[in-house]
Amino acid sequence: MNIKDTLNNWLPTLLKEVELGNPDAMGLLGYMYQQGIGVEQDEAKAQEYFEMERNAPPFDLADDDTSSNPWMQKNAVEV
Repeated sequence: MNIKDTLNNWLPTLLKEVELGNPDAMGLLGYMYQQGIGVEQDEAKAQEYFEMERNAPPFDLADDDTSSNPWMQKNAVEV
């Protein structure tokens, strides 16, 4: 399997992360569209994802308080 196949297989997971509000996924997807990595190059889509990333609430995975972060609320795991 080459990198293109890997990215194509990973794309649905990345899109789901974007739906959940993960700003890192938004930025990565923007970069992928900007560069045409695993997707057809599309500068307009890239800028949409970069804008989403800029507007997403910040989060800290090391912070145990998920109450102020929507992404963390949706993805919190009880331990």
